[in-house]
Order: sequence, then structure tokens, then C-alpha cells
Amino acid sequence: MAARERFELLLTPSVYQTAWRYACYLTARREDAEDVLQEALTHAYLRFHQLRNLENFRGWLLSIIRTKFIASYRKARRTPAPVDLPNTLADDHGEPLLEALQQVLKRLSASQQEVLVLYYLEGLNITEAALVVGCKPNALKQRLWRARGALERLLEPHFAQSDMVALL
Repeated sequence: MAARERFELLLTPSVYQTAWRYACYLTARREDAEDVLQEALTHAYLRFHQLRNLENFRGWLLSIIRTKFIASYRKARRTPAPVDLPNTLADDHGEPLLEALQQVLKRLSASQQEVLVLYYLEGLNITEAALVVGCKPNALKQRLWRARGALERLLEPHFAQSDMVALL
């Protein structure tokens, strides 16, 4: 099978949607997200032969998106957009939870927001998320643990302890 065909098979609609959401998370404007995603997909396609393990395609693509964003960020000195949580959380846990989470996430550092978004909202595993942020899996676990702790401390005034344990 040719490299182009393998690339197209791995770039499933699910992977593309994850890549799009991650580009939107990083950038402040839709146009910037489109540019970053297009540059990343072009880069990934041209360097597809460098991917050693095809199972890491999603994480590899997201790490390219992050690298392209950082390059554009350095040029334009943009800041990441605030996290927008999916409305499905409101259906499961009620509107107050969604509003509280959005307010609390804005108070977390950008790196804490990023690991929480990648792991919980995008569903990446530890290895994939570590590849995206450019660290080792154990370091990602530690970042995730700290981010969850910070999130729990910030949510404590809003919810009973039993509700937070169920959430996290």
C-alpha cells in the first residue's frame, strides 16, 4: 500500500475532528485554526515516512499542530483561546456544572488546561498526550495529577465533596 493511501486511511473523520478541535483550542480565531491545521496536515503528509509507529498517528499529528501553533505564536505573540467545554456536559450534569467548569478552567494555567483538554475532552491516552505536549508519559501523568488537584481545589466551593469525586 502506498504512503498516500496509508495516510488517508489513518486520517479518519474522528482523527480529523480531534485535530480541528485541538487547533481551535490553541488559536484565538477560526482563521488561525484553519491555517495551523492546514500547515500541520501538509507537514504530516510530507513527512509521513518518518512516522515509525502507525498507532501513534493521532498523537503525532497533534504534536505537529502544537509545533506549528508555537511557531505562529512566536511570530504573532498570540495567546491560546479559553477552553470551551462541549454542551454535552450540561446534559449529563446540569448547567451549573458547565458554567463552573468553564470559569475554573480559565483560572488554571495554560499547560494545566492543555493536559486536561487532551486527556479528558479529546480522549487521548497518556502516551498520545505526552507526545503532543513533548514530554515523557510519566511527566504527563504528573502534570495531569497536578492539574486535577488544582481543578479540585478551585471547584471545592461550588460542589459537595462527593460530587467532585464522581466528576474526577
